[in-house]
Amino acid sequence: MKLIKEITESVNYLIEETDGKKVLFIEGPFLVAERTNKNGRMYKEETMSKEVGRYTEEYINKNRAFVSLKY
Repeated sequence: MKLIKEITESVNYLIEETDGKKVLFIEGPFLVAERTNKNGRMYKEETMSKEVGRYTEEYINKNRAFVSLKY
């Protein structure tokens, strides 16, 4: 069994609000392809691009994307 761990680095969050609608921006490394990430995994760029496209299509474009903020 392999332990899965997550390391939170310094990430900057910017929340803009206009007319009661919030927009979230994240600044910092979010996805990494073609090199080992902090969990010790490496994803091919082709795989990452495919999954980012799928996530964009199925969640972001349909306003179903979930964001959890911890400060």
